[in-house]
Formats: sequence, C-alpha cells, structure tokens
Amino acid sequence: MTAPRQTAAKPAARTPSRSGARPQAPEAQRRNSAEDAPAEAGALARIAEAELRQRTAALKQAVDNGDWPGDPANETARLWLAIAAAAGAKLPEMQVPAIFPIGRTCTIMAHQIAEPSAYLAELARARDAAIAKAEAHPQDLRLDQRARDLIALADALKAPGRDWSPKGPSSSEAVGADKNAQRDAA
Repeated sequence: MTAPRQTAAKPAARTPSRSGARPQAPEAQRRNSAEDAPAEAGALARIAEAELRQRTAALKQAVDNGDWPGDPANETARLWLAIAAAAGAKLPEMQVPAIFPIGRTCTIMAHQIAEPSAYLAELARARDAAIAKAEAHPQDLRLDQRARDLIALADALKAPGRDWSPKGPSSSEAVGADKNAQRDAA
C-alpha cells in the first residue's frame, strides 16, 4: 500500500491592484481596509490642524495690517480651533490646567470651544469657497487638493450643504436616479 500523495497547498487567491503594485492576498486586503479608518482619522486631524495654522496666521496678518478687526478674527480662529478639535487634532491650545489633581491638564472638547452649528457653518463656507477657487483655476493642483481636503473634512464632520462631489454620483445614486426618472416618466 502506498501513502497518499501530498499536494502543496494552493496559494491564496490574489486580486490585482489599481496602482499596478503587487497583488495582495484577500486577508491582507481585509486587514488594510480595517486599518484605513484610523489612518483616515489621523489624516483628517492633520488636515484640520494645517487649516487652523494657515488660517490663524492669515487672520493675524490681516489684523496686524488693519484689514480686519480683532474680535471677528478671534471668533473665526476659535471656530477653526473647534473644527480641529472635532477632527481629533491634539493641540496644545486645547490643554488647560486642571483644578484637581494639581499638575494635570484637561482637554477642551470642540463643543466647549464653539457651538457645532457655528463651526460646521464655517467649515461649509470654507469648503464651498475652496471648491469655487479650485474650479476657477483648474490647472492649480494645490487648490484642487485643498478643496478635496476640505470636502473630506466637511464630510467627516457632517457639515451642511455639500453640492459637489469629486467623484460624481455613486453607482447606487445613479441607479436610484434612473429608477426615479423611469417612475416619473410612467
């Protein structure tokens, strides 16, 4: 009697990637998609922090030049600090000394800095302005990236009034629109 012949295990099925990089095994794809959520949150925090720093510097310059009064500039800076806090940025400005225990700090939360409706309205205004600027200068990739960053930030924080999508309608939205058009035609 002969022993059963052993065969080598088949390698995991691999799917090609869009970038032309080496294909990944399905379990690696699942692992990467699960890891994307924290990475995206970190990216949104970095976007919000960069916007806060850029806008704060511009506000300071405008006040120093006498182009803008200090109180509205302070209010706008406070709204961007709240946006950064809501996006998960860890900033020194959000740390305050604790009463007890002595020597510790407390983190100020976004809703303690400004009303969500106020900072979300400011974010929506900035997103819409960035989109308009990017559309006016379609060859400027820096403006396009800033608009996309603000769209991602506004979407994540659920800012009101998004009228523009860099990808266009999703396939499910297109199917829904087709069904609605067919129903309306009937």
